[in-house]
Amino acid sequence: MLPRYPHGRSCLSRRGRGKVDPREPELISDTLAYLAEGGLDQGRLGKLDSRIVADVADGNSYSRAKLGTSALLGIAVVAAIFLHQIVGESSTYSWFAGQLFLPNSEYTHLVTQKVGWEPFSDIGTFLGALITAVLVSRYFQGFKPIVPPSWRNRFGASPVKRAIGSFGGFFILMFGARMADGCASGHILSGGIQMAVSAWCFTVAVFIGMIATARVTYGDASEKVSG
Repeated sequence: MLPRYPHGRSCLSRRGRGKVDPREPELISDTLAYLAEGGLDQGRLGKLDSRIVADVADGNSYSRAKLGTSALLGIAVVAAIFLHQIVGESSTYSWFAGQLFLPNSEYTHLVTQKVGWEPFSDIGTFLGALITAVLVSRYFQGFKPIVPPSWRNRFGASPVKRAIGSFGGFFILMFGARMADGCASGHILSGGIQMAVSAWCFTVAVFIGMIATARVTYGDASEKVSG
């Protein structure tokens, strides 16, 4: 297996035995601080909540929690396919915006004919994230203007600059998703499980674009809360 870090190895066998690289504790600490910044009081976490929060920050992709969550997600996607639906998110935006602003557009009619459970998937994603952030991880920031460490260490702490960057990035992301006729949920999850060649081509393109964009955008900027 390829080394995860320059001075350590994180192959499948080491991960299965629970062994970590020397840098892992530092990365876990940085991730916890990154996610908790501006959130609710972490001192009120229960025992189970603390274990969930710790597992999220842990880079071990083979922990019981991550494997269990992955299995449940796989079952949900397969069940949706058997019910002649697909798991998707981005179609809802096209459908909703089209109905509001361009109800007579040919593209709006095309999306309306294909939309299925996607709006409910979006609502579930939002509610699930909100409930988890408030009651479990307590990462909910209460709409405070928190600029993430990785961004402010690269571009400064200006909330206006951050808002422009967020909106611009989201616009490009959504435009690309609709141009590809699907997002990560529709192509990678639903299409990947069906072994669709188009889905795997999309997956490779997403990972290449993701890594290249992160490198160009953030460069060597630190992700530490303290900078």
